[in-house]
Amino acid sequence: MSNPPPAPPPPPALVAMQAEAQGHGHGRRRGIRHPPCCRLCPWHQSTTVADRRRLCDLPPVRILGIDTATWCAAVGLWEDGRVVADQKQQTTGNHAVALLGMIDSVLNSAGWGVESLSAIGVAAGPGSFTGLRVGLSTAKGLAFARNIDLVAVPTLTALAATVQQSYDRVTPILDARKDELYAASFRVIDGRLTADLDACLITPARLFERLPAPGAVLGDALLRYTESFAEAWGGRADLLPFETHGPRGSTVARLAAERLAQGPADPLAAIEPFYIRQSEAETKRA
Repeated sequence: MSNPPPAPPPPPALVAMQAEAQGHGHGRRRGIRHPPCCRLCPWHQSTTVADRRRLCDLPPVRILGIDTATWCAAVGLWEDGRVVADQKQQTTGNHAVALLGMIDSVLNSAGWGVESLSAIGVAAGPGSFTGLRVGLSTAKGLAFARNIDLVAVPTLTALAATVQQSYDRVTPILDARKDELYAASFRVIDGRLTADLDACLITPARLFERLPAPGAVLGDALLRYTESFAEAWGGRADLLPFETHGPRGSTVARLAAERLAQGPADPLAAIEPFYIRQSEAETKRA
């Protein structure tokens, strides 16, 4: 019986890339710190994030994203530049009943354990006071138990980011009750969100004045104000139904990954919900 033919040699480009990686200290030793120049070297410029981590023999960056700012709870997973899982669920009461089960479900679907997470991203507001507290307390508990980073992601930014690849102007709006809205507006420039209107508490009439052409409009405010928005903006707005364009946990996780790429996360104890409006309890104490 003849021996099987030898395996073909690896492509020269891969051999050169591996050799250069070794020369820059990207060997199979874990925990080494790469020199600052390393980020500018051809080896880094010629590979993806996932490829670089494999060559460095580093574990993948795995991030859990949580968004409970609206009645639609969303949980998702992000790994080295790709969406791994997404799940959302309409809740009629407290998110706490569903959230832990959703987290367990997405982790199981990906074959991940909680111990494999690198960080957690959580939508920190504005939004439902109760929902924000549940999401943040759950995320803090998991981050503290696993000793991993927690990143607070602005709710309206996360909502806008779900459609930023399809529109050059995005206006996320949430129903703040009391005939008011939580709103922001972004232009998409070179693939990145740039705020034209920072997150604010605003009446519908004032919002129509501030934004005569809002572009893509999405958020749970459409459940109540669709007719008003259509009358005020007409063809200048693309109204996206909340049922199909709601929050995505993987988008929260992606934004958390982008934030961590810029520098260290904030201390866990310093992360608080961003309410904009005072809660009823705070108003009574004042």
